[in-house]
Amino acid sequence: MEDKKGGALDTENDIYSSKNIKLDLLKLFWFTEKELKFFAMSKKWKYKKIEIPKRTWWVRTLYSPVFKLKSAQRLILQKILYKKSSELLTNNVTWFIPWKSIKNNAEFHIAKKFILKVDIKDFFPSITQDRVYGLLRKEYDLDHATSMYISSLCCYNNQLPQWAPTSPTLSNLIARFLDYKLIWLLKSYNEGNTWLDLSYSRYADDLTFSFNKKIKVSILINYIISILLEEWFFPNYKKIHLISAWKQQKITGVVVNNKIWVWRKHFKKFKSIFYNISKSWFGSELSKWNKVNEVNISSIEKFKQILWWHLSFIKSLSPEYNEKLLEFNVNLK
Repeated sequence: MEDKKGGALDTENDIYSSKNIKLDLLKLFWFTEKELKFFAMSKKWKYKKIEIPKRTWWVRTLYSPVFKLKSAQRLILQKILYKKSSELLTNNVTWFIPWKSIKNNAEFHIAKKFILKVDIKDFFPSITQDRVYGLLRKEYDLDHATSMYISSLCCYNNQLPQWAPTSPTLSNLIARFLDYKLIWLLKSYNEGNTWLDLSYSRYADDLTFSFNKKIKVSILINYIISILLEEWFFPNYKKIHLISAWKQQKITGVVVNNKIWVWRKHFKKFKSIFYNISKSWFGSELSKWNKVNEVNISSIEKFKQILWWHLSFIKSLSPEYNEKLLEFNVNLK
């Protein structure tokens, strides 16, 4: 393979740089030519369909890539997308950034008088293969063939599949102009009005705005919706909420009224689980967990991992709550 000047590319050490417009995809993915064409062009056998029933008689359909395709997507993420994602994304994006979490998202909105929450409808499905192709051509300087192959490997049914490793980063990159425009909107509001302190953050499809002075919220919402539509995203009108300071202000499960705090209802739920386990055994709580959450976890070890994850989550936000849960001496190892 050659670069623009005809020299050989060192794809072993630098699979992508700003000077390379063509990638050796067979070498990158360890695919045969037949496998590359199959995963890029075939519409069958590439994804496993997963249906998650919800309480409202609604089923969430997810698509998980088969092992070899998932491995290729991870290489695309690590070797290509991460190369420029940090310079293209703003600090206001906190989802699927290696060093950020929902805690960073909440930090934008601590102790604000008003919080406005706006949700993007069908976030992943609204991002088409053409949009991914355009991103690769414009920002990553890849040639037509390479961009076509990579966008095909990352998309399914002409949209981003939710369980593909590349989808979160691609969705962040596609939505970058949405973030730029909303940040510009905030600056125009904050200029000459320091008491307003209008802030913005995005965690996946959750847009959060906070401010300290009462304004005409309907006008702000209209501006936000207009920008969303300009960027080919659509608001979920049912999930637009304004929360004032005299109510519990919760963002992605984190309370931010006076400081970052775990939702008390969440803590009480796990306090009850840990208490019951300390008096009984894991099996009885596992059956309750399956019934309440409408899942079918059969392994005690898997249930312990879930509890450990929630304990770590509580510890990261509210160490005091974590200490109270540890008093039950429940062995999760």
